[in-house]
Amino acid sequence: MGKRSTLAQLCVCSFLTPLFAGFGADPPSAKLQRLTAFVIGAFVAVQLYFSFIPLLPRVPAAIFEAARIVLLVGAAAGLFLAPFLMFRGRGEVDFRAWVWFAASLLSAALCGWTLLLMTFPWVGG
Repeated sequence: MGKRSTLAQLCVCSFLTPLFAGFGADPPSAKLQRLTAFVIGAFVAVQLYFSFIPLLPRVPAAIFEAARIVLLVGAAAGLFLAPFLMFRGRGEVDFRAWVWFAASLLSAALCGWTLLLMTFPWVGG
């Protein structure tokens, strides 16, 4: 048979592939930096969506749901993968890793809050 498929090969988004490729190769701070860039990228993509809403005569429901899915993936990646990466590299964690960990959690919380406000608009007040 062929090579065994790893979690990285099954990942839909190729940006997440370096997070799972060779846990011993990169320090945790580099992995958390890539994860934080992914989460912030999800938030920026939705902000671009919000920028183009006034230009559209009618917002298609599929685009709205796609924006919510992007936020969900960003929030879930930041909230679940950041602690996982910190736990996996617990022997090599330095100050930069803690800074990227905090940035990842904050940006994931921002994605989650935006998702909550898009899902339940009356929550924002």
